Amino acid sequence: MHTHPLIKPYPPSPRVLYEAGTAARAAQQAPAALLLLNLYLDIAEAIDERSPSSLPDRSPFTGADVVWSVELPGVHYASQEDQEVVC
Repeated sequence: MHTHPLIKPYPPSPRVLYEAGTAARAAQQAPAALLLLNLYLDIAEAIDERSPSSLPDRSPFTGADVVWSVELPGVHYASQEDQEVVC
């Protein structure tokens, strides 16, 4: 399969949620930060439990250009210390 060198794969959902949530928090957009970081923490919990069935509801993003990973990631995007700061 040939891919174009300038086309990058979509980043995994946890990374997008974490980075967008921390950016929203830095921009003092509390409602957006809360939604995004809570979704990130829900995915982090599903990773800890190794339970794809406990993935969060994605309905707030229906119709949005958010690409969700099909598989549950095997590792966290953010460190445990960074996750505790989010809480």
